[in-house]
Amino acid sequence: PPVEEEEAFRLDVKMLGVARDVAKGYNRYNPPKRVVFVEAFLLSGVDQSGKKQTFAVEEMMTEGKFVKFNNNAGFVSNE
Repeated sequence: PPVEEEEAFRLDVKMLGVARDVAKGYNRYNPPKRVVFVEAFLLSGVDQSGKKQTFAVEEMMTEGKFVKFNNNAGFVSNE
């Protein structure tokens, strides 16, 4: 992938890590709704010719019920 794309993926993973740390600090105050950010990973590989493959940001699968309370498109859950 282009260097700019690789760096964007790296920054996304770093940003999610910071957001996760901030959420943990917020949750120490026992809010009515806890904030959770799942852990993100940066994946890459090479093909048989040795060419680097596109990076991908992936989230681990969480166990149990997951409720999404909002998103960047304006969705807000009633839960």
